[in-house]
Amino acid sequence: MIMHFSMNSQSAQTRLTSASLLSLLFVLICTKNVWAQTAVELLQASAVQGGLVVVLGCDDTELLTALRSQDAYLVQGLDADPAKVEAARRTIQAKGLYGPVSVLHVDGSKLPYVDNLVNLLVVNSPCQVTQAERMRVLVPNGVLMEQTGGGWKRTVKPVPAEIDEWTHFLHYGKALDDNVGRYFVNSRQVSAGGAANRGAEQISGGALWSR
Repeated sequence: MIMHFSMNSQSAQTRLTSASLLSLLFVLICTKNVWAQTAVELLQASAVQGGLVVVLGCDDTELLTALRSQDAYLVQGLDADPAKVEAARRTIQAKGLYGPVSVLHVDGSKLPYVDNLVNLLVVNSPCQVTQAERMRVLVPNGVLMEQTGGGWKRTVKPVPAEIDEWTHFLHYGKALDDNVGRYFVNSRQVSAGGAANRGAEQISGGALWSR
């Protein structure tokens, strides 16, 4: 009778362990789906169709990888915690995505970018970076998405008065009227085949075309 009771207990424990593993697997799948859906919602709400996407906070690696929804996006996560950065790197490398998706350790309130570089900046956790610093790194018409209690707050960086749209070849011959775009004229392009002088022909919608 004692042996019979022990076998029943072992069987019940096995069933309990299996149920726990299934529950954990279900939670992990749901979490992944949630962040995939969050990434879709973020990209749709921001209306950013490509470029550099920066996420402040590496708590959710699934969000970083999900934001790389197509080749048009280059995603980079920033975090002040070295342990989180290392964990995120291992996870991204295991997925075979490191490169198009990467993470950096940052310490302080200064973002490691030049002015007007980031197309989409996502803030999903508290950080020391000021609003002014966030806007500094965004391109004109770049988007800041901040997580709030009720969802996401969208802020668009305005286009400075000294910049306008070059929708036609060399701005209808008025390239020098644009105090910022003028510096792209006679720019120098470097490639594997060498360097060549190029003229900026069109600057519109946040992109520059030359031939």
